[in-house]
Amino acid sequence: MHLRLTDRTERRRALGRLLIAGFDGLSPSAEWRAMQARWNLGGYILFRRNIDSVEQVAELNAELRAPAGAGAATIASVDQEGGRVRRLREGVTPIPPMLELGRHGTEACERVGELVARELSALGFTLNFAPVLDVFTEPRNTVIGDRAFSTSPQEATTLALAFARGQHRGGIATCGKHFPGHGDTLLDSHVALPRVSHPLERLRQLEWLPFRAASEAALPLLMTAHVIVESLDPMWPATLSETVLAYLRDEIGFDGLLITDDLEMDAVAKNYDWPTTVRRALFAGVDLFLVCHSLDKQLELLDELERQVVHDIAARRRVERSLERVSRFHERFATAPFHVDRAALRRVVGSPSHLAVLQALGFDQGIGSV
Repeated sequence: MHLRLTDRTERRRALGRLLIAGFDGLSPSAEWRAMQARWNLGGYILFRRNIDSVEQVAELNAELRAPAGAGAATIASVDQEGGRVRRLREGVTPIPPMLELGRHGTEACERVGELVARELSALGFTLNFAPVLDVFTEPRNTVIGDRAFSTSPQEATTLALAFARGQHRGGIATCGKHFPGHGDTLLDSHVALPRVSHPLERLRQLEWLPFRAASEAALPLLMTAHVIVESLDPMWPATLSETVLAYLRDEIGFDGLLITDDLEMDAVAKNYDWPTTVRRALFAGVDLFLVCHSLDKQLELLDELERQVVHDIAARRRVERSLERVSRFHERFATAPFHVDRAALRRVVGSPSHLAVLQALGFDQGIGSV
């Protein structure tokens, strides 16, 4: 995709496709909506702070996806893994942590993945940031823990891909996370910068096994981790490391969309300035930038991307490649404007048949409600 530099409006509307942005409150501010319209944002992410009820979130998605009617599709995303990472709680089917779900095998993971997707789709979402592909190998790891499917790389691979298949069948795009692996860290990248010291061969045999399988299965998105892999690049976290992400692109062969974890997490935000973060992530091979909170930071990122492509032909070529991947994603996962179907909400979301699936597996409605 050729990026035209002479038309500032068109240039900005292209660059905006690379940002997935969050906001505070049950509806975005006028300033946030102005950014969405001016920059033609690629999408948005909702959190608990944005959700009051099933009906409210469906109406919000319909409102936020309305700009897609102008010809540009919008990614409506959420973290609905199960267990402690569930942005939707009231009115939806309660999903257990992935580690508990994984103990019931691949069929259970696939069925639950599908029912999660059907409910999210009825609510107007197009992307779930799941499944977790990390392998839970460090018992003291609190950031991943029971979010992972297994302590075994083989089982984690099989179970996570089953969940992903179910989600795709249910009509939702998936995002595997967090490359190059966050399952064997002691620090939480939300509040610190973790380091791992494993040699390359260990990474290939353990941490990267699920990511390799995800690439072979053509998962549409993978998410990076703000983790330093000392054996590959002792200076930069994977999100900002061309060296580390080259293994994903070149050795593993992943050619789908690559999205950052939230760039406002302390692992990045407290260690690197914003221009450095944007430029290094872009040249590392990232396609989508996730900024979950601050409107000012979102606008700074867009302005920095614009400066990069105007003054640097290499940055422009990188952006053009990312825009091609974004276009392929929208061709594969139709993301047209969404209209609330109240009958579907009543029929699908938190339905007796979905609850019966969980109950048949031995989970009650209170499971994973931390």
